[in-house]
Amino acid sequence: MHWSHLGRVVSAVLFAAAAAVGIVAGLTPFVGLSYALVIIIVLVTAAIFVSLITRPAKSSGPVVLKTMDVSDVESIRLPLKKGYRAYGHIREQDGQTFNWCIVDLSNLKHMVRGEEYDYEEGEQEVPNAAVDWTAPSDGPWFLAFDCYRKQYVRRVEVDLWHGG
Repeated sequence: MHWSHLGRVVSAVLFAAAAAVGIVAGLTPFVGLSYALVIIIVLVTAAIFVSLITRPAKSSGPVVLKTMDVSDVESIRLPLKKGYRAYGHIREQDGQTFNWCIVDLSNLKHMVRGEEYDYEEGEQEVPNAAVDWTAPSDGPWFLAFDCYRKQYVRRVEVDLWHGG
């Protein structure tokens, strides 16, 4: 168990103990000591359980850390499942503009063939971008770049992380 989780458990137990004193003092005349103690045990158990299951989601590391040359349509698979968040930034090293988007496999195929496609998130003609996106379903999902008909190859840095 991580120390931050232990701290939450201790905090929850202390809070429950303070409540227990009030419960024993208030309930004992009405239900008896044994029922008051059962209620306390149930509340302490519930407090510990809630403390353990409500820990915040933590960053589990990078989704993509990569620098790539983009001259046409290029893509990177995003290992995200439904509800997982990716955040970070994308930038072209020389400040040149590029198009980027997050697409599913079907739309990536359309994009590669030069056909109309839909995307979840994206921007056109930007030198850099902040990304903050949550996958609406299990993938596969792709971060795609489109530099078709650009005079120069774009050198794009991708720095995306798993979010909570």
